[in-house]
Amino acid sequence: RIATDGHKMRLLLALAIATGAQASYERVVGYQPGSQVTDHCAVDLDQAAMEAALGLATPDYDAALAVYTGGGHSKSYAALTLQSGLPAALSKGDPLTGTDQDGLPVAGKAYAAYAAGATEIRFQYITSDFTTSSGGTSDANRHVGCFVGGLSSQTSPYVPVTGGCLGTPPFSITSPTLGPLAVSAIEHKNGRDLEGFSTAAQAKMYDSCPGCPYDEYKKFYDYYGDYMYADTWVKAALQGSATSFTNGNVDFSTSGANDDASRIQGAKKGSAYMNVWMYVIREFEDAIDDCQKDCIHCNDDPVHAWDEGVCFYTGGMVQPDTSADQVTSGKLLWTLADKRCMDYKTCGSAGNEASGQSKVNQDLAREFALGQLELQLGQCDNVRPIVERTTNLMRIPLIQGTMRYAYKVDKLGGLEKEKAEGYTFAAAVLPALHSCSAADATIVYDNMKQGATSTSHAAVKTAFERNYACLGITCADVGGLWNSGLIDYYDGATPCVDSSTSDDDDDSLSSGAIAGIAVGAGIAALLLGVVTYMAIREKNGKPVFTPYMESKDAPGA
Repeated sequence: RIATDGHKMRLLLALAIATGAQASYERVVGYQPGSQVTDHCAVDLDQAAMEAALGLATPDYDAALAVYTGGGHSKSYAALTLQSGLPAALSKGDPLTGTDQDGLPVAGKAYAAYAAGATEIRFQYITSDFTTSSGGTSDANRHVGCFVGGLSSQTSPYVPVTGGCLGTPPFSITSPTLGPLAVSAIEHKNGRDLEGFSTAAQAKMYDSCPGCPYDEYKKFYDYYGDYMYADTWVKAALQGSATSFTNGNVDFSTSGANDDASRIQGAKKGSAYMNVWMYVIREFEDAIDDCQKDCIHCNDDPVHAWDEGVCFYTGGMVQPDTSADQVTSGKLLWTLADKRCMDYKTCGSAGNEASGQSKVNQDLAREFALGQLELQLGQCDNVRPIVERTTNLMRIPLIQGTMRYAYKVDKLGGLEKEKAEGYTFAAAVLPALHSCSAADATIVYDNMKQGATSTSHAAVKTAFERNYACLGITCADVGGLWNSGLIDYYDGATPCVDSSTSDDDDDSLSSGAIAGIAVGAGIAALLLGVVTYMAIREKNGKPVFTPYMESKDAPGA
């Protein structure tokens, strides 16, 4: 991860702008989105609801599956049947209004475009820009007044909320252009769910996107031979069945994996670390696909896609501007990184502490800010290396998780639960390892797979370490398995040693530099002025920035 002076200057600019900018939208653990993404961040509430059903004394797999496939908290809409066809067409986003069961107004919009004569339309509920109240408390549920989907009493405390939903038919909704529209039937659903992150993958990451196939997704398809590999894995765990992949199979119907502990770990970790993980990268790739070069005022759509990617990485349960001590409040990848850094002593800005915020998340926060800035400036080619660095960083907690459970099974008497956690973590990273070395991926799989006759932590650790350079990470990034009781590394689990290190290779900023930015309101204001100046220069055909050296490489090179 070699940084240029231009890279660091752009990073300084991105951080300063984020510090000095007026917060139009709620921050996402320090990141200032340029668009409304509260609804996207709320998808981790579905993960929490699914886990709630699985956490019952008798796990309710059907209730968990209902949330996994039907959602509950993100992109809520009412599927309406009209008494007669639309008198004229509705465009996507056209405003619609109605009333709830108490006669209070409910605001919405057309979910999609509908032709004249249509009798089935979707009323999408309006989403708030913020989940934080004036008193400073935050409730991720506050972004919308109606969410039902697959939620039930079995997913408590994540239950249906209908107070802000449209009432019971017959009633009418109103379009400013078409007038009242009589409704005869209603069903509350969600347009975004955890399953869809995987079932839509072939179209969105392999077949039908400008940059298709996306490099990281192709590694997973090539390994598993299944476009919906993540969904296949999760459903196998929830339904107690087997996969039929080309590589990396699991069978949750057989002894040693059909127990509740194994199925629960396979389902919840598979959903978060396979479905969501890949879709985060999809959003960043989509931002590159949509980016228009050298145009400051043309890139709202790619910035929104980038914001979505950040939200799917963090989720909304991790509170805005959370402190380093609140590292376990979420359900998705941000929280995973902060948990694993405590296990591998890779927390803190230098990555050598056993508590606080992970260095992975600190590094990613900088990449998130820098990527957003490059998109805003229309420097599209500069975003490619950012996505590559981001992908590499996101793999680190998966590798740490795989090795941690290899150690637990090998050295600490881990049973079915620990074995399932290990082979699910491995499933989330094996395709990337396989693209570097098929032999080493086989070593990891043979040691971690369901039904393995033995597990060697040393063999798994060595197989990964041989490929760190190929995976774009270092020994220092991964660290070693830390025993907080003994204040030392576990025997045989110390960090490996990188062949060479150089201060010139460090793309991070010192804590002093970041602190200086945070308190330097005057500097931030000046830099905001610079952005305004850049916009003027852009309009006059004299852009201030041109792509730096990395942009000369072909995308994906």
